Amino acid sequence: MALIAVGAVQLGSSGRGTNFRIEDSELAPSQVNVFQNDICGFDFTAVGINSHSGVDTADISGSDVTILDSWLHATTSFPVDPNHGGGPTHNDGIQITAGSRIQITHNTIAGGSNAAIQITQDNGHVSDVQIDDNLLGGGSCTVRMNAKPLPHMFGIEMNVDRFTGTSTIPGCDVLISRRVRLSTAGNTRVGSDKSVRIARVS
Repeated sequence: MALIAVGAVQLGSSGRGTNFRIEDSELAPSQVNVFQNDICGFDFTAVGINSHSGVDTADISGSDVTILDSWLHATTSFPVDPNHGGGPTHNDGIQITAGSRIQITHNTIAGGSNAAIQITQDNGHVSDVQIDDNLLGGGSCTVRMNAKPLPHMFGIEMNVDRFTGTSTIPGCDVLISRRVRLSTAGNTRVGSDKSVRIARVS
């Protein structure tokens, strides 16, 4: 397994990388600071990665992304983050802020103080997101989805995912705004056949 430790990998900024693929590698920032995530951007495939130590392990800001068979964990928190008005960092295993044709399949995602997966539309419309067969844990709520700042968000599916029940807000597996159209099936708590609770807020 290769260790990639730079910033760690940034894609799709001024020069768009097309169909970038990273496989069987460990990703971690060489200098952990409040501005560093492990992998950022869009139009990439990550298979079998061990991603850790950034503020977010994956920050998706566009379309055509697949994360498969990977371990995303152990984000680094800071008490002061200029990106969040001087408050603490919002650590996520995967943060999605724009894009479509995004597949998150058969991963273990934990260790984000905010969420294992957070989806907003801060950088553009989000749709056609498949979140399937993952083991998800941690966060104040383990999965968070908010249509902000756009009126609605739709085309999100979450199927046969398993939740460890380790959110810091007890029982907060999935928290979504009422403007999010989410399709779910077969999501359960580890060690239980009970369906995962989905809480909706305004």
